Amino acid sequence: MVSAELEAAESAAQAEAESHVAAEVFAVVEQRDAALLEFLERDNAGSSAVGMVTKFLKRDRKERQSKIGLVTKKYPLEIVPTLSHTRQIILPKAQADARNTALEHQKLQVSIGSLERMLEAVPDADSLAGLQKQLDLAENALKQKRAELETLVLKQNALFGQREEAERRLERTADAAVDQEQHRDNRDRVLSHSARVRRTLEAFRNRVVQRHVARLESLILDSLQQLLRKKALADKITIDPETYAVTLLNITGQKIPFERLSAGERQLLATALLWGLARASGRPVPTIIDTPLGRLDSSHRKHLVRGYFPRASHQVILLSTDEEIIGTRLNELKPSVARVYHLAHNDHAGESTIEEGYFEYEHAAT
Repeated sequence: MVSAELEAAESAAQAEAESHVAAEVFAVVEQRDAALLEFLERDNAGSSAVGMVTKFLKRDRKERQSKIGLVTKKYPLEIVPTLSHTRQIILPKAQADARNTALEHQKLQVSIGSLERMLEAVPDADSLAGLQKQLDLAENALKQKRAELETLVLKQNALFGQREEAERRLERTADAAVDQEQHRDNRDRVLSHSARVRRTLEAFRNRVVQRHVARLESLILDSLQQLLRKKALADKITIDPETYAVTLLNITGQKIPFERLSAGERQLLATALLWGLARASGRPVPTIIDTPLGRLDSSHRKHLVRGYFPRASHQVILLSTDEEIIGTRLNELKPSVARVYHLAHNDHAGESTIEEGYFEYEHAAT
């Protein structure tokens, strides 16, 4: 009903607004037609032309006037959009709210009916007293059973703990038995194979020693030949793998007694032994040589200065007297010298001091 009334009011207000606009336009058109006719007469237009224009204008005004209804001014001009908004927006929302309210009211009525039926089904006080007594008895019995259950759970946990401890003891006993059995087996196995292992290790040791001895023999012989001026003095050097005794052999394979060697040659042999051992180790071990040229003739000294001292190790310390490494030998050794020092002894103080320089060749320090 409200929707129809709003639609009718909106149509009436719209028609009234259109009539009002048409009336205003008609007044403007009348003024325009009067001005146009006045212009034509003033411009001396022909009577036929004026008549035709006048006829056209009358017909146009008549058509426009027919569209003008009765302007009652019942509705204000600005009410048309308000009525349209009310009918299209506000009214549908109000209708939806009303429907939702009706549905909610219906649900509440159903709920009320259900609650009323439930109230009717509730027993009276006398009936409830008996039921309440039964309920109290049941609750007391439940509490008692729960207490009994808790006691049983505690006992069960204690039994579980005892069983786990027994299982752990059994597992330890089994492990100990297995270990004893394995130990007994290992002991029997070791005893049965020890003799063979000893033979194998002995054979392995002999092979390892022979291999290293052969390499050491080659290195010592090469070092000795680099130091000796007599290249044919020793053709081979042998080392006993058991006693490690060193033997010199000549080109014919005969043994060269050490007492046949001069003091200088024995010193060079000892130097070759140390040099060969250092080369065989493959380790950068510093070498310290005291009175390096003692008991050597000039030829052997030249071999030591040129061939041994610069290559004996990555770091070589020579403890020379004031008559050993001097002059030409010092000049030959200078390219390989990094530092030179002088150990000066003070008889009064009973001590030695380290000074830069080398005897009278202090300018040779680098």
